[in-house]
Amino acid sequence: NLDQQFFEIFQGLERAHGTFEVKDTTKVKHGGKAQTIKEPYTVRLWTNHLNGDNGLGVVPINDNNECRFGALDIDDYNLNLKNLVKKIYELGIHLFPCRSKSGGLHVYLFTRDWVPASLMREKLQGIASVLGFGGSEIFPKQNQILSNRGDVGSWINMPYFNRHDTNRFCYGEDMSKLPSGRFTELVLERRYKKDAFQSIGAMEGGDITDGPPCLQFLCGQGFPEGTR
Repeated sequence: NLDQQFFEIFQGLERAHGTFEVKDTTKVKHGGKAQTIKEPYTVRLWTNHLNGDNGLGVVPINDNNECRFGALDIDDYNLNLKNLVKKIYELGIHLFPCRSKSGGLHVYLFTRDWVPASLMREKLQGIASVLGFGGSEIFPKQNQILSNRGDVGSWINMPYFNRHDTNRFCYGEDMSKLPSGRFTELVLERRYKKDAFQSIGAMEGGDITDGPPCLQFLCGQGFPEGTR
């Protein structure tokens, strides 16, 4: 069922999650109460989220410092959304651009297997540079968390809150609003196996293997129009 599918694709920290209660919709970035709840992350939380009862935030990094999803948080409300979504799909990487609760963009990348959080961050930094948003926030925010001292990392608000009347949806290639079931279907179909994930943006026979990861990524992926 749908809540189980969302729980499956958004695997993260098992011992904590986040919640956000919107209290002020008059501002561009909605005001409200954000809380980290140190209780198990369960399918039931997705049921409530999709029904519009309680908004859910998931911490992408687990206690082994691994991820199965990551995201760019492009928090720019003056961006040309149509052009950016077009550029995301033209990259040829399986990315999922979702409208955030305040109208920005969360760009998700999913894997079938657990991968190091540091590598997920590296790949997303490269993607952000290619898109021209190199300063964007990246989730997971940490390469590692220290579970023995109770670290829980940082959570990101999930898409498809109140799914039947949601404003947090994934954009299709034609800027259409993907239904929640179609979104999970595409993620399950397109998420990366470990080897394929590792090769995202990788250079073949490049000359700057000692350069910064984002520069290596740009060379491997190709520089976007208008960059130097």
